[in-house]
Amino acid sequence: MLEEINIFTPIEKKRFHAKNRLVRSATGEFMTDQNGCPTEDLIRLYENLAKGGVGTIITGAAQVLSYEDKFGNLNLRIDRDEWAEYLKPLAEVVKSYHVPIWLQIMLDDFERKNSGGEYEPCSIDKMNEEEIRQVIQAHIQGAVYAEKAGFDGVQLHAAHGFFLSRFLSPNYNHRQDRYGENPLLIIKEMLWGIRKMVSEEFHVSIKINCQDFEKGGLTEEECVKYCCELSRAGIDSIEISGNETSRKGIVPGVNEAYFKNVAIELKKLIDTPVILVGGHRSISEMNKLLQSYNIDALSLSRPLISEPNLPNRWQNGDTRPSRCISCNRCYIPSNGKCFMDL
Repeated sequence: MLEEINIFTPIEKKRFHAKNRLVRSATGEFMTDQNGCPTEDLIRLYENLAKGGVGTIITGAAQVLSYEDKFGNLNLRIDRDEWAEYLKPLAEVVKSYHVPIWLQIMLDDFERKNSGGEYEPCSIDKMNEEEIRQVIQAHIQGAVYAEKAGFDGVQLHAAHGFFLSRFLSPNYNHRQDRYGENPLLIIKEMLWGIRKMVSEEFHVSIKINCQDFEKGGLTEEECVKYCCELSRAGIDSIEISGNETSRKGIVPGVNEAYFKNVAIELKKLIDTPVILVGGHRSISEMNKLLQSYNIDALSLSRPLISEPNLPNRWQNGDTRPSRCISCNRCYIPSNGKCFMDL
C-alpha cells in the first residue's frame, strides 16, 4: 500500500525536488533599495523563511524591464546582467539550507516613448509585434540571469492584473493578429525560449488566475484550457491563484483554499504539478487537498509573514492553525513583519 501523502511528504517530480509540499508563494516585500537590489533586511527575511522549514521558496516579483532607469518601487529587478550578481547573496543564503528557490519574473506595464520623448504605458492592443518580441526576450533573458544568480528556477507571473495576466484577459487583449487569436502564444514563446537557454534541471513555473473575478475577464474554463495547453508545452509547474488574492475573514476549517475548484478540475486532466495558493490555514484541510484531489503542493503567503517558522512548528507537533487572521495589515510596508509583532 502506498504511503499517504501529506504536507511533509517530499516532492520528487521532474525539475521539482523539495523536502516537503509547502511552498512560500511570491510575496511583495517592498524591501529592496531604490535600484531594486536586495537589502540585508530582505536577505535576512529569506534566510528566516528557509530556516522555518518551508519546502520551496518563490521570491517576490522581479521586473524584467525598466525604462530609463526609472525604478524605486522597492521590487526586485532582473533586467540587466549585473543584477545577477546583486541577487546572488539572496539565492545563496536560501540554498545554504538546502531549500530550492525560484525567482518570480514579471512585467508590470509595457511602456513606449511618447512624442515628447517620455515613457508612458502602452496598451496591449497598440503594441506592435516587435514590442511583443521585446517583452518575450526580456523574460527569457531574465530567466538566464536568474540561473546565473544561482536560482533553481523562475516563475512567470501571469496573475493579479499585471501585464501577462492582462494579455490573457478578454478585457484587455482585443488584438486581431496571432497574439489575439491565441493569447497564450506569448507565454509559450517565453517558455520555449527559456528552455533553449537554461540548463536541463532549471525549473520554469507559472502563476495564473483561476479567473479574473471581473465581468468579461478570464473565466475558469479559459484558465483550465490554457493550463492544459501549457502542460503540453512543457511547463514544469502551475500555481493557481486569482484576482482578489488576499481575502479577509478566513476561518480555519470553514472557508480555506478559495481557489481550489480550478486546481481540483485541473488535476483530473494533467500530470504537471499543480500548486494551490489562497487561504490555507490548517493542516487537516491542507492534507485533504493533497490526499483527496491530488494537488501536488500548497503555497502560503500571509501565514509565513505572520510565522516564518510555521512549517517547523507544525512538524514539531504543534498543529494549531496558522495564527494569521487575514487582516491584510501586512500590505502596509513593515519590513516583512506581521503587525502582531510590531
